[in-house]
Amino acid sequence: MSDAARPTEADLEAAGLYDPEAPDAGERLDLLAHLLDQGCSLDDLVAAEAVGRLTSAAADARVRGGQRPVDIDELARLAGVEATLIAQAWRSIGFPDPPPGARLWWPSDADTFAAFALGAELFGPDRLAQFSRVLGRAAAQVAEAAIAMFVTDVQVRLEGDRRPPGEMASAFMDAQGAADTLPGVFETAFRHHLEVAQRRLDATDFSAGRHRPTFCVGFADLVGSTELAHRLDPKSTARLAADLEQVATDTVAGVGGRLVKTIGDGILFTTVRTPSALAIATELVGWAQGDERLQGLRVGLAMGPVVWQDGDVHGPVVNLAARLCTAADGGQVLVDPAFAAAHREADHRGAELVPAGEVALRGFADLVATFTPPPTPIH
Repeated sequence: MSDAARPTEADLEAAGLYDPEAPDAGERLDLLAHLLDQGCSLDDLVAAEAVGRLTSAAADARVRGGQRPVDIDELARLAGVEATLIAQAWRSIGFPDPPPGARLWWPSDADTFAAFALGAELFGPDRLAQFSRVLGRAAAQVAEAAIAMFVTDVQVRLEGDRRPPGEMASAFMDAQGAADTLPGVFETAFRHHLEVAQRRLDATDFSAGRHRPTFCVGFADLVGSTELAHRLDPKSTARLAADLEQVATDTVAGVGGRLVKTIGDGILFTTVRTPSALAIATELVGWAQGDERLQGLRVGLAMGPVVWQDGDVHGPVVNLAARLCTAADGGQVLVDPAFAAAHREADHRGAELVPAGEVALRGFADLVATFTPPPTPIH
């Protein structure tokens, strides 16, 4: 058989890919024909079968872009950098050290690792590695979310309907085609988020040079979430988590805040000004009160300088907001004295915050005075 010739049934049988006597011989041959139509070679099919990924062989090949994999030394030559730099960057974006001689990379990766070298010169290797870990976690989360979406929304249905392997292979290819658009989507989102983040920081007060921005920090979580998790089935639990994330994303973005992260049944957000933080808190509490699945939602707000690093916020102010959230009752918003003072001084149209008493908070030696928005008048 020449390299250009399409493998015959006899070739497939000789390669151990096809048994004409097997009960599923027809479906198997249809699958192999589909994969060959998609450009897979006989070697591709044998390699995919060896690792249990024959059905997704064409989609896997599409990920590689038809490129021949290279080892770290060849990639270093293509990128014009030392192999040690590639190994360090590879670890920092979340992958283990490769075994010697492993061909894990594609020639198109060379430009990326060349960029790592430039970044190390500009920011220093340690700071770049720290930032690279953020990139790696973000990429891993997007990849995990994409695969989970396919498995739960497509693969489960096809398997439940007992669709033939060739149809599953077509679905894998369609999904990979959709995944191919993600880098462009990410670039668009990143550029716009970069612009918004810069404008938000232009309005932010800093202390300690430019290392400690002053933010309003908010923690919000669902009341009775443990009991709720036991009461709801997995599909309903996933639906509730998605609903919370959607409401939080829309609400925080709607007033120019930033949703820092979701944490199970809770969220962490920041704003530059107190009225925006209170608007977010009030909206979230109102959403939970109107949802019959929930026992309520509580929010803690604190204001002050935070440790600002790698897209996250840390420090005593963040801890205080979290503790205030824990101390709040369902449907309640508790804020610290610094937040209340800043709100009084701000040029806003909202009502003044009212005292809510002193509370003992874990990790804080003294009682903390708290404030809360006044009840909404009933008309």
